[in-house]
Amino acid sequence: PVSETLYVRASGAFDGKVRLYSESGALCVDQAIASDPFSPAGIDVRALSAGVYTVNVTDGKNNFSTRIVKY
Repeated sequence: PVSETLYVRASGAFDGKVRLYSESGALCVDQAIASDPFSPAGIDVRALSAGVYTVNVTDGKNNFSTRIVKY
């Protein structure tokens, strides 16, 4: 679960995008990020309503999706 900041950490240097979608499929966050194993990127989610969101992380070649709970 997340309440204020969603942290994204990659196993290596990473430049890409994070998108969060609501349960209805609406795009809620579309943010460019840069991170590495020792410096995760932080996404501010305080403005989002409580609920379940799909997180999509991509660098243009690779895609990763998961679901999170915002409370």
